[in-house]
Amino acid sequence: MKSITKIGLMLMVLAPAFTARGQITIPAPSTSFSVNYTLPAGYPNIDTDHETVGGTVYIYTSDPNKKIDNPIIVPEGFDPDNSKNWPELYYAFNEGQWTMECLYQLGYDFVIINNNDGGNFMEHNAYLFTKVVEWVNSTKTTGEKNIVIGPSMGGVVARYGLTYMEYMNINHDTRLFISLDAPQYGANVPMGLQHVIKYFKDAATDKESADAKKKYAMLKSN
Repeated sequence: MKSITKIGLMLMVLAPAFTARGQITIPAPSTSFSVNYTLPAGYPNIDTDHETVGGTVYIYTSDPNKKIDNPIIVPEGFDPDNSKNWPELYYAFNEGQWTMECLYQLGYDFVIINNNDGGNFMEHNAYLFTKVVEWVNSTKTTGEKNIVIGPSMGGVVARYGLTYMEYMNINHDTRLFISLDAPQYGANVPMGLQHVIKYFKDAATDKESADAKKKYAMLKSN
Protein backbone atom coordinates (compact mmCIF):
# COMPACT_ATOMS: atom_id res chain seq x y z
CA MET A 1 0.00 0.00 0.00
CA LYS A 2 1.27 3.47 -0.90
CA SER A 3 2.03 5.51 2.21
CA ILE A 4 0.07 8.73 2.70
CA THR A 5 2.90 9.96 4.92
CA LYS A 6 5.36 9.35 2.11
CA ILE A 7 3.18 11.35 -0.29
CA GLY A 8 3.01 14.19 2.23
CA LEU A 9 6.79 14.29 2.61
CA MET A 10 7.23 14.39 -1.17
CA LEU A 11 4.83 17.32 -1.39
CA MET A 12 6.82 19.20 1.25
CA VAL A 13 10.06 18.61 -0.68
CA LEU A 14 8.77 19.28 -4.19
CA ALA A 15 6.16 22.02 -3.73
CA PRO A 16 8.54 24.90 -2.83
CA ALA A 17 10.36 24.45 -6.14
CA PHE A 18 7.10 24.71 -8.11
CA THR A 19 6.52 28.44 -7.82
CA ALA A 20 6.05 29.52 -11.43
CA ARG A 21 5.77 27.83 -14.77
CA GLY A 22 8.91 29.39 -16.09
CA GLN A 23 10.99 28.04 -13.21
CA ILE A 24 10.48 24.33 -13.82
CA THR A 25 11.88 21.95 -16.36
CA ILE A 26 9.19 19.82 -17.96
CA PRO A 27 10.57 16.35 -18.70
CA ALA A 28 9.89 14.57 -21.95
CA PRO A 29 7.36 11.73 -21.85
CA SER A 30 8.83 8.24 -21.75
CA THR A 31 7.26 7.65 -25.14
CA SER A 32 4.33 8.84 -27.23
CA PHE A 33 2.41 7.67 -30.26
CA SER A 34 -0.56 8.63 -32.40
CA VAL A 35 -3.73 6.56 -32.67
CA ASN A 36 -6.75 6.71 -34.96
CA TYR A 37 -9.88 4.58 -34.88
CA THR A 38 -12.99 4.22 -37.03
CA LEU A 39 -16.17 4.61 -35.03
CA PRO A 40 -18.33 1.46 -35.08
CA ALA A 41 -21.62 1.38 -36.98
CA GLY A 42 -24.49 2.68 -34.90
CA TYR A 43 -22.28 4.76 -32.63
CA PRO A 44 -23.80 8.17 -31.65
CA ASN A 45 -23.35 11.25 -33.85
CA ILE A 46 -21.64 9.58 -36.82
CA ASP A 47 -21.72 11.56 -40.07
CA THR A 48 -19.38 12.19 -42.98
CA ASP A 49 -17.33 14.64 -40.89
CA HIS A 50 -17.23 12.39 -37.84
CA GLU A 51 -16.36 8.84 -38.85
CA THR A 52 -13.00 8.50 -37.09
CA VAL A 53 -11.46 9.67 -33.85
CA GLY A 54 -7.81 10.01 -32.94
CA GLY A 55 -5.25 11.51 -30.64
CA THR A 56 -1.79 11.29 -29.14
CA VAL A 57 -1.02 9.01 -26.21
CA TYR A 58 1.73 10.14 -23.86
CA ILE A 59 3.34 7.55 -21.58
CA TYR A 60 5.17 8.76 -18.47
CA THR A 61 6.42 5.65 -16.72
CA SER A 62 8.73 5.11 -13.78
CA ASP A 63 9.82 1.75 -15.20
CA PRO A 64 13.41 1.99 -16.57
CA ASN A 65 12.38 -0.22 -19.51
CA LYS A 66 9.39 2.02 -20.27
CA LYS A 67 6.92 -0.72 -19.37
CA ILE A 68 3.50 -0.03 -17.90
CA ASP A 69 3.21 -1.71 -14.50
CA ASN A 70 0.78 0.39 -12.45
CA PRO A 71 -1.32 2.51 -14.84
CA ILE A 72 -3.15 5.75 -14.26
CA ILE A 73 -5.15 6.64 -17.38
CA VAL A 74 -6.04 10.30 -17.94
CA PRO A 75 -8.21 11.62 -20.80
CA GLU A 76 -7.57 15.33 -21.28
CA GLY A 77 -10.02 17.98 -20.15
CA PHE A 78 -11.78 20.72 -22.12
CA ASP A 79 -9.59 21.85 -25.01
CA PRO A 80 -11.80 23.22 -27.82
CA ASP A 81 -8.97 25.00 -29.64
CA ASN A 82 -6.55 22.05 -29.33
CA SER A 83 -3.88 24.19 -27.69
CA LYS A 84 -2.82 21.64 -25.06
CA ASN A 85 0.00 19.20 -25.64
CA TRP A 86 2.43 17.38 -23.34
CA PRO A 87 3.93 20.50 -21.66
CA GLU A 88 0.52 21.96 -20.83
CA LEU A 89 -0.89 18.63 -19.63
CA TYR A 90 2.16 17.91 -17.48
CA TYR A 91 2.04 21.36 -15.95
CA ALA A 92 -1.70 21.11 -15.20
CA PHE A 93 -1.20 17.88 -13.25
CA ASN A 94 1.67 19.26 -11.21
CA GLU A 95 0.62 22.85 -10.59
CA GLY A 96 0.84 23.70 -6.91
CA GLN A 97 1.02 20.17 -5.51
CA TRP A 98 3.25 18.10 -7.83
CA THR A 99 0.53 15.42 -7.97
CA MET A 100 1.85 13.61 -11.03
CA GLU A 101 5.47 13.62 -9.90
CA CYS A 102 4.57 12.31 -6.44
CA LEU A 103 2.62 9.40 -7.93
CA TYR A 104 5.36 8.85 -10.49
CA GLN A 105 7.93 8.55 -7.69
CA LEU A 106 5.66 6.03 -5.97
CA GLY A 107 5.77 3.77 -9.01
CA TYR A 108 2.65 4.76 -10.93
CA ASP A 109 2.70 5.02 -14.72
CA PHE A 110 0.71 7.74 -16.48
CA VAL A 111 -1.12 7.18 -19.76
CA ILE A 112 -2.39 10.59 -20.91
CA ILE A 113 -4.74 10.91 -23.88
CA ASN A 114 -4.52 14.12 -25.92
CA ASN A 115 -7.49 14.28 -28.29
CA ASN A 116 -6.94 15.42 -31.86
CA ASP A 117 -10.18 17.38 -31.59
CA GLY A 118 -10.83 18.59 -28.06
CA GLY A 119 -14.13 20.12 -29.20
CA ASN A 120 -15.40 16.88 -30.72
CA PHE A 121 -18.49 15.05 -29.49
CA MET A 122 -17.71 13.74 -26.01
CA GLU A 123 -19.05 10.33 -27.07
CA HIS A 124 -16.43 10.17 -29.81
CA ASN A 125 -13.53 11.07 -27.55
CA ALA A 126 -14.94 8.54 -25.10
CA TYR A 127 -14.56 5.87 -27.77
CA LEU A 128 -10.91 6.85 -28.16
CA PHE A 129 -10.59 6.50 -24.38
CA THR A 130 -12.02 2.96 -24.48
CA LYS A 131 -9.54 1.88 -27.15
CA VAL A 132 -6.62 3.26 -25.13
CA VAL A 133 -7.89 1.40 -22.05
CA GLU A 134 -7.98 -1.81 -24.10
CA TRP A 135 -4.43 -1.14 -25.29
CA VAL A 136 -3.24 -0.58 -21.72
CA ASN A 137 -4.84 -3.85 -20.61
CA SER A 138 -3.09 -5.73 -23.37
CA THR A 139 0.25 -4.05 -22.67
CA LYS A 140 0.71 -3.76 -18.91
CA THR A 141 3.11 -6.26 -17.41
CA THR A 142 1.43 -6.81 -14.03
CA GLY A 143 -1.98 -7.70 -12.67
CA GLU A 144 -2.48 -4.21 -11.25
CA LYS A 145 -5.89 -2.80 -12.07
CA ASN A 146 -6.22 0.60 -13.69
CA ILE A 147 -6.90 3.92 -12.04
CA VAL A 148 -8.74 6.47 -14.20
CA ILE A 149 -8.56 10.19 -13.44
CA GLY A 150 -10.91 12.37 -15.46
CA PRO A 151 -10.26 16.12 -15.10
CA SER A 152 -12.88 18.60 -16.32
CA MET A 153 -14.53 17.34 -19.51
CA GLY A 154 -12.25 14.31 -19.32
CA GLY A 155 -14.29 13.14 -16.33
CA VAL A 156 -17.45 13.02 -18.43
CA VAL A 157 -15.57 11.35 -21.28
CA ALA A 158 -14.14 8.71 -18.94
CA ARG A 159 -17.50 8.07 -17.28
CA TYR A 160 -19.17 7.57 -20.66
CA GLY A 161 -16.33 5.36 -21.86
CA LEU A 162 -16.30 3.12 -18.79
CA THR A 163 -20.09 2.78 -18.93
CA TYR A 164 -19.92 1.93 -22.64
CA MET A 165 -17.33 -0.76 -21.98
CA GLU A 166 -19.50 -2.33 -19.29
CA TYR A 167 -22.56 -2.19 -21.56
CA MET A 168 -20.59 -3.86 -24.36
CA ASN A 169 -19.13 -6.45 -21.94
CA ILE A 170 -15.59 -5.15 -22.51
CA ASN A 171 -13.33 -5.53 -19.48
CA HIS A 172 -11.95 -2.12 -18.47
CA ASP A 173 -10.06 -3.70 -15.54
CA THR A 174 -10.45 -0.47 -13.57
CA ARG A 175 -10.60 -0.42 -9.78
CA LEU A 176 -10.91 3.34 -9.23
CA PHE A 177 -12.43 6.21 -11.20
CA ILE A 178 -11.74 9.75 -9.97
CA SER A 179 -13.94 12.47 -11.46
CA LEU A 180 -11.93 15.67 -10.95
CA ASP A 181 -13.90 18.92 -11.27
CA ALA A 182 -15.99 17.34 -14.04
CA PRO A 183 -19.47 18.67 -14.98
CA GLN A 184 -21.29 15.37 -14.45
CA TYR A 185 -24.58 17.26 -14.05
CA GLY A 186 -23.93 19.57 -17.00
CA ALA A 187 -22.23 22.96 -17.23
CA ASN A 188 -23.76 26.44 -17.22
CA VAL A 189 -22.15 28.98 -19.53
CA PRO A 190 -22.97 32.58 -18.47
CA MET A 191 -25.40 34.33 -20.79
CA GLY A 192 -23.03 37.29 -21.09
CA LEU A 193 -20.30 35.08 -22.50
CA GLN A 194 -22.73 33.48 -24.93
CA HIS A 195 -23.83 36.90 -26.19
CA VAL A 196 -20.22 38.08 -26.60
CA ILE A 197 -19.42 35.02 -28.72
CA LYS A 198 -22.62 35.49 -30.73
CA TYR A 199 -21.75 39.13 -31.32
CA PHE A 200 -18.32 38.29 -32.74
CA LYS A 201 -19.84 35.45 -34.74
CA ASP A 202 -22.13 37.95 -36.44
CA ALA A 203 -19.70 40.88 -36.63
CA ALA A 204 -16.34 39.30 -37.45
CA THR A 205 -15.15 38.27 -40.88
CA ASP A 206 -13.09 35.57 -42.54
CA LYS A 207 -11.14 33.31 -40.17
CA GLU A 208 -12.27 35.15 -37.02
CA SER A 209 -15.88 34.59 -38.03
CA ALA A 210 -15.26 30.89 -38.68
CA ASP A 211 -13.65 30.44 -35.26
CA ALA A 212 -16.47 32.32 -33.52
CA LYS A 213 -19.13 30.31 -35.33
CA LYS A 214 -17.47 27.09 -34.26
CA LYS A 215 -17.36 28.16 -30.59
CA TYR A 216 -20.97 29.41 -30.72
CA ALA A 217 -22.19 26.14 -32.23
CA MET A 218 -20.32 24.22 -29.53
CA LEU A 219 -22.00 26.29 -26.80
CA LYS A 220 -25.44 25.72 -28.29
CA SER A 221 -24.84 21.96 -28.39
CA ASN A 222 -24.01 21.76 -24.65
